Amino acid sequence: QAFRPSYHKYQLRGLESLQPPVAAMKLKIRRDAIHAVLSVQDEQRLNGYSDPEAIARSYQVLTVLPQLWAHHVAAEDEEQAQKIHHEESARRRREFQDNRRTTKKKVQFQQIARFRKILSRSQYTNHEVADCWYTKAEYSAIRESCTVIIQKYEAKDVDQDLPTTKESGDFCMRGLESYTHIGGRIKSRRRRNAYLSVFGSSSGDCPAAAYEKAAATSCLQAIERGLKDRLAATDSNR
Repeated sequence: QAFRPSYHKYQLRGLESLQPPVAAMKLKIRRDAIHAVLSVQDEQRLNGYSDPEAIARSYQVLTVLPQLWAHHVAAEDEEQAQKIHHEESARRRREFQDNRRTTKKKVQFQQIARFRKILSRSQYTNHEVADCWYTKAEYSAIRESCTVIIQKYEAKDVDQDLPTTKESGDFCMRGLESYTHIGGRIKSRRRRNAYLSVFGSSSGDCPAAAYEKAAATSCLQAIERGLKDRLAATDSNR
């Protein structure tokens, strides 16, 4: 009766020593252990030497039985927990199968079908292609513009700790924070830490949990940037 699952009225695990027979046995083991330690200490004192390892061994001999009992109880609890888990899983599978039998599947179709024709990319004219995709010249112009913005930003005496919204004059750093010198180093360090947390960790954590811990700072920073951008957009629309 030592283990009681959660659906029973009471549990006795952790309260065994409050029962009179177990309490008496526990008291006797403690008294014998203290007596054995004191006896070894007195013997060493009379002989004029000190051996802490001998004192520890005398105590360990008398605590073997409680340790074996604790291992037995832990194994019993684990076995019962696995049994309850299997029973619960089987019950859920049965409920799922029963629901599938009683639930009727239905498929409906609209009587009027609507569709829209979309041209294939091979049918686009040169003008339409230019309107839909960037050209190499446009990519080069965007890259040069971003480079100029980063240079302007780094030339000013401003906070370099990846600002969330930093507008000055005719440029904005949103999306370019990690391309500065300090931002690039921070980004590389965070990526390296995330990589090591997943592939080089020996803590036994699952990869998802380890990566979540390593990416917590980046996640909070992204949320903060999103909130500040939303506030900035709201203020600009007023």
